[in-house]
Formats: sequence, C-alpha cells, structure tokens
Amino acid sequence: MKQKNTRGKRQSIVEIFFTEKKFELIYVLLIIVLFFVLLAISKNNPQVNCRLKQLTSFFNADRIGLLCGMYSTLIGIYLAIITIIATSFLGITESLLKLHKDRSLIYLMVWGILENVFAICMCILVPDTLLLYGYCMTAIFVLILISLLRFVFLLTRIFLANMDSMAHAIDEKNRQESDNKEFQDRIIDFINKNQKPPSP
Repeated sequence: MKQKNTRGKRQSIVEIFFTEKKFELIYVLLIIVLFFVLLAISKNNPQVNCRLKQLTSFFNADRIGLLCGMYSTLIGIYLAIITIIATSFLGITESLLKLHKDRSLIYLMVWGILENVFAICMCILVPDTLLLYGYCMTAIFVLILISLLRFVFLLTRIFLANMDSMAHAIDEKNRQESDNKEFQDRIIDFINKNQKPPSP
C-alpha cells in the first residue's frame, strides 16, 4: 500500500509539474531574478565574470543558427497541430474534450509559439557582446525545452486516452456484431423448426 501511495504521489507531482501553468511562470520569474543577481555579482566578482564570458563564447554563430532552425521547426510543429485540431473532428479531438484538456493544450502550443518567436528575435537582434548573452540564451533554451516536454507529456496522455476510447469502441462494435449474429441464428432456427413439410 505504501509503495502504491508513493507511486501515486510521484505521478501526481509529475503531472502537476507538466500540466500546471504556474510552474512556467515561476521559472520565468526565477530567470528574471537570477539575471539581476548575476548582473550585480559580475561587477565585483572577476571569476563569475569570466564564467559568463565563457558561456557567451559557447553560443557562436553556428550554434545560434542551429538554435534558430530548431525554434522555427517547433513553431511549424505547433502551428500544424493547431491547424489539424481546429479544422477537423478526429478521435483525439473527442479525447481532448473528454479529458477537459483542450484549453491546456492550446495554451501550451500558443505559449510555445510565443517563446520560440521571442527566442528567434533574441538570436537575431541581441548582440553577443553583452555580458549575460550566454545566460539569456541558456535560460531561453531551457524554458523552450520545458514547454516542449510539457506539450509532449500532455499529448501522450491524450493519445493514451484516445487509444482507450478506440479499444472500447472496437469491443462495443464486436459485441454488437456478436449479438446480431446470435439473434439472426435464433431467427433462422425458429424458421427451420416451424417450417411446414412439403405436401406429397
């Protein structure tokens, strides 16, 4: 019982982390607070200043180009999924409504698009001469990664619910076909039993 309770608590904690909007907002606030803390420390601490410069040098032109490509791809994926869900009635749409996760999924996709657009603007417009440039790029990358993980987690839950719904529909269809066949067999048996023999 204790192991089951522990697993249940772990699952609930993971589910809350991946579905609650507050965690993303808290992370953004932590990024902003840590930005100003590092900015204040770097002025008086040469070692921290050196580490920040090393982190900035990590994000060279090639890596920034790859990140822009990745962010653009994610925007395309989010837009494609929004278009599919908005313009067609599929099993996954029904699962969304049953789980009451339609607003959560739309929120994650819209938030993900805005994050990636902001990240692309940062990569293009912000010069890499800034001291905290490397920190900003790292923080944005982690934020986008968290949003992507949350999106995949929610999509996986919806997919599993959709599969369960399909399995239930198949079982129901098979049961109805079996009942219909049994009813037909009874009618045929009844007709055969009550059929009059031909007159000589």
